[in-house]
Amino acid sequence: MRNPSEWFLDRNQLGQIVYNPVQGGCFDGLEEDTVNINQGTEPTLSYLLARLIMEPYG
Repeated sequence: MRNPSEWFLDRNQLGQIVYNPVQGGCFDGLEEDTVNINQGTEPTLSYLLARLIMEPYG
């Protein structure tokens, strides 16, 4: 099973990191050719939920 939290780390159509390890949050998402650098609650919760769901699988 592929880990969906990897999408936030660079396994997305742009190959860009969406998770911000310095601030512990996530950028709002991807535009056509760049990352939307706004940081909101929703993408951060999505990232954390993906990690929690996949954690038991290693």
